[in-house]
Amino acid sequence: MSELNIWKYAAKNKLTFSTNKGTLMSSDLFDLKVEDLDKIFSSLKKQEDASNTYTLLDTKKKENTDLEVKIALVREVFSDKIAAKEAAEKAAQTREQNRKIKDIIERKKDAELEGKSIEELEKMIQQ
Repeated sequence: MSELNIWKYAAKNKLTFSTNKGTLMSSDLFDLKVEDLDKIFSSLKKQEDASNTYTLLDTKKKENTDLEVKIALVREVFSDKIAAKEAAEKAAQTREQNRKIKDIIERKKDAELEGKSIEELEKMIQQ
């Protein structure tokens, strides 16, 4: 499967996904929630299990390739969505940490000013 460009294959062969939301093209997978992708994946894996025939002959059918590509597409979109979610969570944590640090800096600056005498504060205003 790694030698095959799954997105190109899906476009050339006009692969579609039957869902409870209707028939979807491969690009539509990006619009789905991870839970919906999981349901599609599960359904595809059941189809794969049902279509597996155990034989010593190498009789790979186009339907099997289509199914393998569909599974790979769903898996890739799912992974991308999970990675994007994790990146967003990390970015939010970083923003929150930076906000806390800035708040502490402001409090320390205020505390430093509080410790100065009236004369020192008045000199600071005049500068």
